[in-house]
Amino acid sequence: MESVLLDVLGLTSLLTLAVLMLPVARRLNFPYTIFLALIGIGLGLIVQLGDKIATDGVAGEILTALRGADVTSEIIFFVFLPALIFESSLSIDVRRLLEDVGPILFLAIIGLLISTFVVGGAVHWISGEALVVCLLLGAIVSATDPVAVVAIFKELGAPKRLAILVEGESLFNDATAIVMFNILAAMIIGAAAVDIGGGAFAFAKVFIGGIIVGYVMARIFCAIFARLHNSAMVEITLTVTLAYFSFVIAEHYLHLSGVMAVVTAALVLGGRGRTAISESTWHNLTETWELIGFWANSLIFLLVGMAVPSILADAASSDF
Repeated sequence: MESVLLDVLGLTSLLTLAVLMLPVARRLNFPYTIFLALIGIGLGLIVQLGDKIATDGVAGEILTALRGADVTSEIIFFVFLPALIFESSLSIDVRRLLEDVGPILFLAIIGLLISTFVVGGAVHWISGEALVVCLLLGAIVSATDPVAVVAIFKELGAPKRLAILVEGESLFNDATAIVMFNILAAMIIGAAAVDIGGGAFAFAKVFIGGIIVGYVMARIFCAIFARLHNSAMVEITLTVTLAYFSFVIAEHYLHLSGVMAVVTAALVLGGRGRTAISESTWHNLTETWELIGFWANSLIFLLVGMAVPSILADAASSDF
């Protein structure tokens, strides 16, 4: 009972802090996500020093809850990532995306592969570390985040096509980076042989397989929507289950790209599924997903920031 209470208290406290920081960041004209990460680092330091800070009552319970928070990579991957990817994909104009799907995929796949090999090759040449390890670093740093760029585009009145290219590339870029990371990580730990041809085949299988899973799942759910006859709460809830079903089935059970499955499912829903959902329900649906995406994005940056002091402390202690 007490463990559940602490979990609820910790989550509620983090969410409250996150949403209150949005107007502060806007007033300071500071990027919200970076501001949250900095706040998270400060909060992480407070949690690290919790034993030296005399607190009682609710404040003490909150510190205890935050100190006991164990945010694993699985939580980020299976809880937060599907929500963020689905919300981002759902907000994209599918028709415009399809008009430029060629250059978008070229930038997201070929561009990321080039970036991965350039960065990895340079690090390998400078450091002398194993090439596969250096390529893993290249895959990590080659992923892009279009939030700041798209915001600048809107302020400057840049062409809509340019924003679509950047947003679309970012969605597929994330999927490509994750697939590359998983393949290279498997090579490093010995779960897969270091083979360029085999790696290319595995990449294509995981990437295209994820698209197929997302498409099939979305078409099944669109058929369900067509028979619901404007049941708003049911339809909105089903979109949430669509996002997580697509991700888990592709990633965990079929060992394909969960990110590509979610991206495809959201794009199909935004294209075909929209015709089966009333305009008022679609408006409520997009607002609901915008809220879910905001919660997930805010919590991720806070939690990542909170983890920094602990990671640095562990790294420093391991050096001595």
